[in-house]
Amino acid sequence: MIDGPDPDSGRPHPDTPMRSDDPVSLVIESRKKILEADPREVPLRKKAELCAALGALAGLVVSDKELVYKMISESWIGLEESVVVQDWIQKGMKKGIEKGVKKGIKKGIEQGIEHGIEQGIEEGIRKGRRAGLVEARRSDLLAVLRSRFGRIGRKLEVRIQRIKDERVLRRLLEKAAVARSLEQFSRSLPRDIGD
Repeated sequence: MIDGPDPDSGRPHPDTPMRSDDPVSLVIESRKKILEADPREVPLRKKAELCAALGALAGLVVSDKELVYKMISESWIGLEESVVVQDWIQKGMKKGIEKGVKKGIKKGIEQGIEHGIEQGIEEGIRKGRRAGLVEARRSDLLAVLRSRFGRIGRKLEVRIQRIKDERVLRRLLEKAAVARSLEQFSRSLPRDIGD
């Protein structure tokens, strides 16, 4: 292991371990090293994946989630192409669907008791699955927006909560994954859901 400055540049040698009792400074320095890496050696997609991993790890030592997003989010260019982010989205969608189906089945069972066990259960399960899928899509959409842009604001969240069409939510989820900014994404919301 090499310790001390590089004799040619005077900067710390790349193999010198970073030392800091301040995790925020360490995250900022790590992000800087990732972004300044030679693009021939570390292409944009790899930089995005490294920054995503850095953000996840930073969350273990920096308790202020918004600060972590702020430190890392500027470097998330191309993050939607990251295999790690795609995996997170898939896991989030699966978890959201499971939660929505459970919630929908429960609601369906309650309605079934009131309208007759046989007929109510069948209809409740169908409605529950639809409602569960809508809830899962909405939950996934909010999760992607938060992971990409940090805090999204109450006004936008309320607008998203008003959307009841699963197909609209699915299209918005796809747009959220590639939007360059929260403002760009907000312009893709249907106008008829109000402010």
